[in-house]
Amino acid sequence: MLRTAIKPRWLALLAAVVAVIVGFTILGLWQLDVATSSADREAAQTAQTRGVVALPEVARPHTELGADAVGRFVVARGRYDETKQILVLPRRLGDDVGMWVVTPLVVQDNGALLPVVRGFVTDPGRVPAPPDGPVTVTGMLAPGEGPPDRPVTLPAGQLPKVDLSLLVNRWPEDLYSGFVFATKEESASASSATGSAEAIRRVPPPQAGSTGVAWRNLAYALQWWLFAGFAVYMWWRMVGEDHRRTRGEGTSSDPGSPHDADAGPGQSAPPDASGESPATADRHAAKGR
Repeated sequence: MLRTAIKPRWLALLAAVVAVIVGFTILGLWQLDVATSSADREAAQTAQTRGVVALPEVARPHTELGADAVGRFVVARGRYDETKQILVLPRRLGDDVGMWVVTPLVVQDNGALLPVVRGFVTDPGRVPAPPDGPVTVTGMLAPGEGPPDRPVTLPAGQLPKVDLSLLVNRWPEDLYSGFVFATKEESASASSATGSAEAIRRVPPPQAGSTGVAWRNLAYALQWWLFAGFAVYMWWRMVGEDHRRTRGEGTSSDPGSPHDADAGPGQSAPPDASGESPATADRHAAKGR
């Protein structure tokens, strides 16, 4: 088997297989890193330990959030635009299944829209109105959520995710590339702010490092490694077939083989030293007599 494996053509194919293995291994490790997202979680955890900062210090409209901005607690001032309010569902809070109330805040500094998860409700018909007039919102900054795994059709004003690629089409104004989990609202209208707080439940911001493993990316990593293993298997199988074919050719029967001297039943006996078979020699002896 080893002699077959070291043939030039199989060694050349082995080199190609090794290159494939290295490439697939790297891709698998990359997907594994995405699945665990250790660096991102560490950066988010560090950001959460910092103090509250003004929104313009860490984020700008239509600009991707930096690693130091994700998970950062920010404060923003402006007015809520209730006409653009949406519900994101289904969501769970404790044992209850309901929806997030997401209202855009028209930021005072630049007029851009900042999606704010104001809270959680279980009845879409009883969503409280946001505070009137100027409001100061404090909360944790988060990147937009990706699209759902499967297409979902929902009524107008409802979305399955806080997907900024959808919101940018619904809201023509400048849009921040992230949203805020509101933890506190301060409004000039104290009664309005109090009423909203009583009718809506705050959504706790996600804790850094609590997201666990992205199982889909982990499956991709395992898939790449299985491809690498399959490449090795196919190479070994082709070498084995070549080895068996070579052995079959080497052990084929030879007409001049000495094994043919042992005549089996029904076969002629081999000739003697004179070149005649035993039967022919007997006939000659009979004629001589």
